[in-house]
Amino acid sequence: MKIINIREEVNTSADSSTCYWCSGKGVVPWCNEGKNDEAIRCTACGIIYMKNMPSHKELCEKYSMYESNVHKSNIKHNKKRQKMYELELKMVLPFLNSSSSILDVGCANGDFLELFKELGHTCYGVEIGDESSNLANKKFKVYHGQFPDLQINEKFNLIIFRGTIEHFLDPKSYLEKAVSLLDDEGLIFITSTPNSDSICCELYRGRWNQFHPIFHLYHFSTGHFDNFFSNHNMHNVYTGFPYLETPYADLQNDISLVAKACHALREGKEIDHDSPAFFKNMMSLIYRKKKDKK
Repeated sequence: MKIINIREEVNTSADSSTCYWCSGKGVVPWCNEGKNDEAIRCTACGIIYMKNMPSHKELCEKYSMYESNVHKSNIKHNKKRQKMYELELKMVLPFLNSSSSILDVGCANGDFLELFKELGHTCYGVEIGDESSNLANKKFKVYHGQFPDLQINEKFNLIIFRGTIEHFLDPKSYLEKAVSLLDDEGLIFITSTPNSDSICCELYRGRWNQFHPIFHLYHFSTGHFDNFFSNHNMHNVYTGFPYLETPYADLQNDISLVAKACHALREGKEIDHDSPAFFKNMMSLIYRKKKDKK
């Protein structure tokens, strides 16, 4: 099956017999069966993705003003995001040299990448949104457009996918492009990414707080990335599931809500609330390119 590419102009529905990620045969409904926002799961690899993918035009419209409509629309949430930037910076810094070349794919306004720049690293961004790209380009060089299509001659010590890989219609092409741009023993940092191998994902499904049909087109587990990178001469050097240390955790209330959802399912009732932040909802992964044998 031909992967639906974010660069195509058509709005195409998923082939019900073939998985976008692994090309395995056989998918089953996962939530919202029969609705426009139906998600399906591959019976071969377990990945979850939207049955009806948006078109290139729809995505461009959504991302054109993403900065104003999403990133800056909630001041309280924006402050929490800044704290997450600082937390995720601490995750990856131990793996970097004092002066590294870094590319952030889907860099938005550049706030996260700017933290690396302040520490003396050489920074570049990739961004599809016009508004975000213009803002980030004031801080460092930004490649504007679809990452797989871009002509990039530099090599990088670190390539970041922060809260972005689940947004792409053809995520493998983005990861393959990233691998091709890594320097010797370079790193790929996937972070702020929903984890389908989590209690809330399976329990809440369509009411999981990471289920966003237009933006989150795929839901991965760590195994999907482990398998992909092992086939591209890379290995995992860090796996984390930040929750308690994040500004989103409210342990007592979160546990109460999850318990309430479990009780509803036991009683054969529908869950009447969205999932809270919780253990293993989100994952942070770092992969290192293996040194070529001379």
